[in-house]
Amino acid sequence: MATCTGLVVLGVRQLVIETGTWRPGTPEERPADGMALSTPWNELEAGVAAARGLPLFVARESGAVGGVFDLVSDAVSVVADLHDAVARDATTSTLERWVEDCVAR
Repeated sequence: MATCTGLVVLGVRQLVIETGTWRPGTPEERPADGMALSTPWNELEAGVAAARGLPLFVARESGAVGGVFDLVSDAVSVVADLHDAVARDATTSTLERWVEDCVAR
């Protein structure tokens, strides 16, 4: 990533939990029914890019949760849903903002 000016992280559902419990036996316990997780490599890639100060554009398949996919858009990271993403004005403008951040580097 030494020569990158930004990173796109695509989260595609790899594992869907039909029935389960998130953090059982803790105060954060809650049902995990229907939860979808992507590859853990997404977390590594996003972490390296964040450590290098690169702008992130995070796009996830509907329902993919956890880690980088739970971020709220901020000055460094832009989070969007892949389902009809380009057709939505909000996603298009956030992608444009990310591109501008990359070009400014």
